Parts: sequence; C-alpha cells; structure tokens
Amino acid sequence: PRLLDLTLDPARQNRMLDLTGGDHAALTEITGLQDTLLTLPDPDLDAMARLAVHRDALQQRNTNIPTDLPAVWAHLGQPARADALARSITDPNEQVRALAAVVEAVVGIDPDRARSVAEAAEAVARSITDPNEQARALAALAAAVVGIDPDWAEIIARSITDPYAQAWALAWLAGAVVGIDPDRAR
Repeated sequence: PRLLDLTLDPARQNRMLDLTGGDHAALTEITGLQDTLLTLPDPDLDAMARLAVHRDALQQRNTNIPTDLPAVWAHLGQPARADALARSITDPNEQVRALAAVVEAVVGIDPDRARSVAEAAEAVARSITDPNEQARALAALAAAVVGIDPDWAEIIARSITDPYAQAWALAWLAGAVVGIDPDRAR
C-alpha cells in the first residue's frame, strides 16, 4: 500500500518530471509495480486499475511533445533531460525519431550515452508491429547510429524488411561513410 501511494503521488511525479525532464521514470515505476502486483497469488485489481488510469494520464500529457525538443535539450548541454524527455514520448515511431535525434546530438560529446540511447531506440523500433512504420524507424535509427558504430548501423539497415526503406538506409549509410571508408561505402 505504501508503494502504491508513492507511485500514484502526483506531487512526487511532478518533482521527478522537474528533475529528469520527462515522465519515463514515473511510467517505468508504474509498470514495475503492476508487474509486481501480478506476481501475487491474489493481485489487487483495484490497485491495478488505479495504476492503469494514472499511467494513461501520464501518457496523455506526453502525447504532444515535439520530436525535436529532446535534441534541443541535448544541444543545450542537458543530455540526461533530453534522454528522459525522448523516452517519455508515447508514440513509438515518434519516440524512435526523438531518440535518434538525441543520439546524433550527443555522439560527439558523450559516446556512452549515445550508445545507451541508441540501444533503447532500437528496442522501441523493433517493438513496432506495423512493418512500414518499423522500417522507417529502423532507417532513422541506422542513420543516427552510423556515428557510433558503422557496423551496427549496417546491421540495422540490413535488418529492414521493406526493400525501399532498406535501400534508402543503405544508400544513406554509404554516403555517410564514403569519405571515411570508401571500400565500405562501395
């Protein structure tokens, strides 16, 4: 009951939003508590319903975050805030685009964070069930990842099942590496 009260405390969640720049931590907390409740022999359905309603309210307040805003925070020297804000975006396609933009913004200044954000973006992109939307998300991610690891970017691009999107991603990657590694571009 105390954990439920903490998880549903709007003042606490607003403070977490102020500190991190996004609702990702609060949403993760809610999901974690729901998972914990489901492991109980007699799950508290009232608590599950309250958590679901609260999660939906948090997701609703994150539906209109511009996908470019997290990258702006990264360029302003706030990569943690950028990461948290991008992960708070509820639409998976928009979230991948925002995360990819954060990767591109921080790759030169914080390669470890760029890799971590790219890994999160790849997991989100692969969870997209619409093949066309997934192809677009993976293509955007491959373009962002080339600055971290060209091999990884190529693996992502080659995993795209839509031939047009795969060709676009591979062509873009070839253009991105031609000055550094002409053999790879070829």
